Amino acid sequence: MLTERAKKWPQRWLEEGLEKGLAKGREQGRESALIATALSMISRTEMDDATIADLVGLPAEQVRALREQRRG
Repeated sequence: MLTERAKKWPQRWLEEGLEKGLAKGREQGRESALIATALSMISRTEMDDATIADLVGLPAEQVRALREQRRG
């Protein structure tokens, strides 16, 4: 019946929202790890931005921006 299904909607919406939130959190964590790795490579090596970007998986422009931020 429709009323039985309607009773389950809030729980379903909650579960879907939780799944989306967890996925977003994982993506943010992944992005943070990539940035931390790039920053470490910038400070510990003499690799150019394009090489770091290629190895880490970030856009070269983002690596350049991280290097500029690091310089202050």
